[in-house]
Amino acid sequence: MKERLASFETICESMPHLVWTSDPTGFVDFASKSWRNFTGMHGNLADSWGTVIHPEDLPALESKFSDCLKRGVEGTIDVRYRRHDGIYRWSMVKTQPLHSADGDVLKFYGTVTDVHEIITERIEAAQWKTQMLATLAHADINIFCLDLDWRINLAEGGLQWKTSVDGPKQTKIDMLGVNMLEYLHQLQPEGAGNQDVPRWEEGIRNIMEGSTDRFVAEGFVAGRWLRTILGPLLGQRNGESVLQGVLGFTTDQTEANTLVVLERENARLLSEEKAARENDRLKSMFLANVSHEIRTPIAGVTGMCELLFQTHLNSDQQELANDIRASAQNLLTIVNDLLDFAKIEAGSFQVEAIPFKPSEVTDAVVRGFRRTAQERNLKIRYESELSPSMVMLGDSVRIMQVLNNLFTNAIKFTSAGSVSMSVKIKAIEGVRSLEFVVEDTGIGIDDLTMKKLFQPFGQGDSSTARRFGGTGLGLVISRNVCAPRESYMTRN
Repeated sequence: MKERLASFETICESMPHLVWTSDPTGFVDFASKSWRNFTGMHGNLADSWGTVIHPEDLPALESKFSDCLKRGVEGTIDVRYRRHDGIYRWSMVKTQPLHSADGDVLKFYGTVTDVHEIITERIEAAQWKTQMLATLAHADINIFCLDLDWRINLAEGGLQWKTSVDGPKQTKIDMLGVNMLEYLHQLQPEGAGNQDVPRWEEGIRNIMEGSTDRFVAEGFVAGRWLRTILGPLLGQRNGESVLQGVLGFTTDQTEANTLVVLERENARLLSEEKAARENDRLKSMFLANVSHEIRTPIAGVTGMCELLFQTHLNSDQQELANDIRASAQNLLTIVNDLLDFAKIEAGSFQVEAIPFKPSEVTDAVVRGFRRTAQERNLKIRYESELSPSMVMLGDSVRIMQVLNNLFTNAIKFTSAGSVSMSVKIKAIEGVRSLEFVVEDTGIGIDDLTMKKLFQPFGQGDSSTARRFGGTGLGLVISRNVCAPRESYMTRN
């Protein structure tokens, strides 16, 4: 007996399959060396063989094996076996009982064969078919096939299978097995009767006989203008192509003329858009050239200020030099407004988010306008909850630009009284933000002017530009500065 067992194990080790055996109760008592090397398991298999089976497949395998043990019959199932490197491979597990002369089960022999590529291709093919059918179900196209007896054996697609405008919608199941000529006779082309049926019959017959490989038919069906293309459905037999039927594609062409009109309109709009972009490019180039010419003398003023700071200045002189530098920077900001407006129109306007100290920004703004306010006998009031050490995330240059615009307008339109700014810290859902409020005792803004407040080059009326000057771009740019970072600007 030992010699027979040793001979059996020797044969198992020489086989390309993974081999295992169990007693009639299902106790696994042997696994070939190839099985152990594949799975990486070399200990007792009685209670641990199931660990190499994919958890999703183990219940089905246990059920199958239990049924084979109970009935004493062979069985086959596909499961995922875990290789020694942890990768699961699809495998075909087959078990075969060994019966005694009396018909009792003496032992169960099992083999494991790698079928990973076959199963994977089968799964991918099923997924591709599902995706294709889902796509067809939502597309304005129908696909159908006819067998050699002219009967419909495939009907898929998103178009409704109807024979008249008011007729019931036919399901794909209703179409299967229907003779194509009978279905064509049910169609009632509006104003044409069944005069196209003979032409359809001739086209299908010519494809069946091999005299043509393409037939095209168009006409009204159930109130829609449909276009159908037929061709031969070929298969392989003994290495040669054989005709298996006719393949048809039906598309809805009702909106074809509308689409042509839309395409022409789109072409016109694209041409106009191209011309508008070219105009924007030329305008941006002009503004860039002009701003460059203006920036040169501003840079000279700023440079002279820097040279002054390198000399021995008393406190009053340093304050005057600071005011000169701030004024030069404000003038540069005005020049940059033109470029910013061009960027806004071109859709390339950007706002940065970098750490900065808000108190330095607000102090610089107030300091820069204090002398101007004094010259107009105006008081500047400044209240702030900011601390000098507070750091926040934002674009300090753009914030200063907005505040400069608001202060410029406030001082410009105020002949007596004061201009004030308050800065408050707001906390919304744990995120800190700043609220800037600029107020003045000037002429105010009526409802009619409010409608034009944020329009490019918009001012109250023509007299406003004559009396106070300005381009009418400051608030437009300021609002666009606020927009990208979920900020906002409003008027009380």
